[in-house]
Amino acid sequence: DFTRMAERASLATAEVGHDDDRSAWELPPLNSSIADQAAHSGDGSGDVPHRSTVMNETDRISGVAQERQGTSNSDFPEAQLREEPGNRESQGLDVVPENMDPDDNYSYSYEASSSAATSEVTKRPRMRCCSCSRPRMRCRCSMRGNCLCRAAMDFPCCSAHCPVTFGFLSISLLMGLVAKNWPGMNVNSDFSTFLVADGRASALDMAWTGAKEFLGPTKIDVRRLGFEEPYQNPEHIWDEYKLKMMYARKDGSSMLTLGALREMLNVELELRAMSGWRQLCNESGIYRAMCEPGFSVPNSVWLEWPAQDPTPTMTQHQYVTCNVTGKGRDPLDLDAAMALLQNRELVELLFPKDFKIGDKPLYLSSNFYFRMFRGTVYDAQDSLAASSQANNQKFKEWMADELFPTLNTIRRTHDELEVYWEGTFIFEHAVWTAMQSDAYMALGSCIFIVCYLAFHTRSVMLSIGALLLTIMGIPVGFVSMALLTGSNTLTGASFLSLFLIIGLGADVVLVFVSFWNMSKEESEDYPTRVKYLYRNAGTASAATSMTTACSFFANLASVLRPLREFGFFMGLCIIWTYCFLVLGFPGLLYINERLGRCCCGCRGSAERESSFRQCITIKMGSKAMCRAMTNCGNLQRTFVSRCLIPCRRSCCCFFVVIPIIAAAWTATVATPASGEPQLFPADNNEYWKAEVLTNFPDGYPTSLVTQTVVCNVGQSTPGRADPSGDCGLNWCDIEHHSIEVKWYGNVDLDSGNTTCECKPVVYENREGNCFNADINRAATSIVQTRLVGAENVPDEFWQSEGWMNHIREVVLKHNPGVQLARTSTRYSQAALSKLVQMHWESGMTQVVPYLLAPEGLQVINKGHSGRICRVEEVCYCGTPACRLWEEHQNSDQVASDQWTEVQIPQLLSGEGRRLDDEPSAVPEQPSLPLVPL
Repeated sequence: DFTRMAERASLATAEVGHDDDRSAWELPPLNSSIADQAAHSGDGSGDVPHRSTVMNETDRISGVAQERQGTSNSDFPEAQLREEPGNRESQGLDVVPENMDPDDNYSYSYEASSSAATSEVTKRPRMRCCSCSRPRMRCRCSMRGNCLCRAAMDFPCCSAHCPVTFGFLSISLLMGLVAKNWPGMNVNSDFSTFLVADGRASALDMAWTGAKEFLGPTKIDVRRLGFEEPYQNPEHIWDEYKLKMMYARKDGSSMLTLGALREMLNVELELRAMSGWRQLCNESGIYRAMCEPGFSVPNSVWLEWPAQDPTPTMTQHQYVTCNVTGKGRDPLDLDAAMALLQNRELVELLFPKDFKIGDKPLYLSSNFYFRMFRGTVYDAQDSLAASSQANNQKFKEWMADELFPTLNTIRRTHDELEVYWEGTFIFEHAVWTAMQSDAYMALGSCIFIVCYLAFHTRSVMLSIGALLLTIMGIPVGFVSMALLTGSNTLTGASFLSLFLIIGLGADVVLVFVSFWNMSKEESEDYPTRVKYLYRNAGTASAATSMTTACSFFANLASVLRPLREFGFFMGLCIIWTYCFLVLGFPGLLYINERLGRCCCGCRGSAERESSFRQCITIKMGSKAMCRAMTNCGNLQRTFVSRCLIPCRRSCCCFFVVIPIIAAAWTATVATPASGEPQLFPADNNEYWKAEVLTNFPDGYPTSLVTQTVVCNVGQSTPGRADPSGDCGLNWCDIEHHSIEVKWYGNVDLDSGNTTCECKPVVYENREGNCFNADINRAATSIVQTRLVGAENVPDEFWQSEGWMNHIREVVLKHNPGVQLARTSTRYSQAALSKLVQMHWESGMTQVVPYLLAPEGLQVINKGHSGRICRVEEVCYCGTPACRLWEEHQNSDQVASDQWTEVQIPQLLSGEGRRLDDEPSAVPEQPSLPLVPL
């Protein structure tokens, strides 16, 4: 300790050279009494003298040097005191002539001859450090004449003398290279990649998953389009964007209720009213129906009836055209709406996978498609790519500016309905939104670290500068990874680097600050302190940074590709963060201390040095703030000296035992997680969307028609070529000539036999349905039969004896006196659109099957000279009878003896749906009396 103190004193007083093996710094001779005291003090054990004795001797040596020069010490070692040449020529040391200019760029020395009789003053160029204007200590050659490069004497390249200039130029160069080689950043938002491992099984799974994307959607059915099918024009190329809305009730009940469907409709009407939505739909051209009104269950419930025809039974027209837009005033019966959805082939698209008619679905969905024209097949590929990119950018901007905020608002404001959404670019935008939210949390951690560093270093500039230098390692690490691997794609996990790097960088900063403060005890010379900082803080931080980087590089041995990518990226970020702190933080420390001296420069020299170590280096407030920070430092020292040091063993045991206990507890309760990692919180749409989405099949609409025709059941039998025709739904008013609704036919649930009562169709002009028979030729009577309430009749029934007898009976009732011959059928049965039966007085509405039976042919023997009429009838199988559209409300009823009856055995035992699968096929026969309104 005594030797080091004496050396510091000599360093502050004189500049010396070295010859041969002598030290670079020559110490003045010590007082022999002090040396003797150092060797023989105390009890003769060789202990060093008391500190006061050493300090007195140090002050004596410094005073002697000051008296030789006649001036006091300067603040910097470059302005050191010089000795008289005559006193040093025998030692061969550097000397300064009496007429030397202090700003002269040369150094002078006496070189003694071998006889020491004469000496000569030699003028040598003084070394300067890079761009610095202050001279540097001169490098002396070794005994053999091999002189090291003077620029290499400082670490590195004069950075010890010019830390600010060196750091600024180095960081500027690195950031310029980053800007020049920036490859662009792509974020892989598919978290299923975390499950991709090296191996044949994983490769096969990836190949299958990738091949599924090229299967493509089912083409739209051309037969059901009300306009020319766009796919028939192969020259046009469109970009398609999809939005799928999914709904569930918060109480877990069925969605197939008017209340839940009304909530769905309100959500979709709010979306469809957005200006951006309407603009994109208008750009879709002939595909506009795919987004306005789109494909939704509520659209079929709230049909938009014509103004003059509020309901089909109140119209004077047999066919009523309705818009399936969801903008109707009154809701349609749910069974009728389901029948309409079945007719439009939308049940499989909008309902869950395992849904069957009669079930109570917990989820419903709606699909919307936006299309933008890209170009034609004759356009250049560059033009098509640019147009597609412009379309994508336009859709993304609308989604981010209008759609996404509206969806989040809807999700928060609907208390009874859970709303989920999925579509093109939505997941990617959700990932970016979540990352921005995490960035705000990272900003909070940055603020905390800045505040703590400001408290610890007593400098706001150091804390902010250290944070900036730390964050600079992330973009440089990304560019380095892109150049080394050739890939610019990152997973979401790589964005965790912001949190990790900030914490790791703060560790390095604290080490640098501690060693910088300790360097004051070594020397007040800034270059010497910077060297001390590099030697101690640089090497210590290098060891910790490299070991941390290597721990991340160890992930390169993992079979999971995203884990390898994350480990390599984090390792590079740690290395570059360390490099930036080594290059730039010493300069910040230098500037901070110089500014601190300026803040405390109003005091004397001794007082300035004392207060400089205690107060904030950048002036942050009043003297009270300076005193408060000093008290905090005293509190820290008190805590360390009175708590930590006396209890060091207990503290050590505590911090060893607690991790062991925590590790043991974790090993007992930890279980491996399955599935993809979750980036989103539990209240986010993306958290539950994947689970809800699995309930729906992958489908595509088979019709773009936004209108449907509701047909009043009339006397005429539909044609055979297209039995349903344009009718999306059949409608009839139940006869109400009695107090109660009368049901015809019967269904035996035990045997499965169905009894149908057939009512003949009465024409006002019956002559148009008859013809005169030729007495010399056989004639044929045709029987047209429609069945209400029956479906999936076995095909063999139409060839059975029971059905043939029914045809004969009907022909004889309408053509009495004829001689019957052969009976047969032609064509096959055909299912018509579902029939909605409504009883206005009671409000009863039911939807029943509507079937067209095979055409019956009855041959009549020749010899009959009268008129022969064909027969049309409607058979009611467990349902009320309909009042046909042509019939007047008060028209005479058909006589009961004109009705016929037919039995269909085991109707419910065929391959079609059974009664328990579809309860509405044959409804219960309630007693519904008329209630006066």
